[in-house]
Amino acid sequence: MTKAPQFSLPLSGDIRRTSVSHVTFAQPFLLEGVADPFPAGTYRVEIDEELLQGVSFPAYRRVGVVMQKMTDPPQPDMPVISLSDPRQLDRVLMIDRAENALDRAGKMSAADQAEP
Repeated sequence: MTKAPQFSLPLSGDIRRTSVSHVTFAQPFLLEGVADPFPAGTYRVEIDEELLQGVSFPAYRRVGVVMQKMTDPPQPDMPVISLSDPRQLDRVLMIDRAENALDRAGKMSAADQAEP
């Protein structure tokens, strides 16, 4: 479930907004510049965007992404992952979805071959 964006006006005068959502990774994933994989599971994601100036319609660009793994029960000391390139989230989600689809296709194919 995605919450409505929160808007703020930083000292620089740029209009920014932050949205919060949750994403689920079916597979462990790697981020650029980090040696160890992050575990599969659900992550809370905060996306910061700033309003683009000089266009005739409201448009925003991502300027920051922060992720934190959700745990049950919640663990306050769970590390926060700050992505240096906001597009990394899109890339790792795309890879996760593709790997998950391949796994499902392989299982379906194996089940089809097992039927007499």
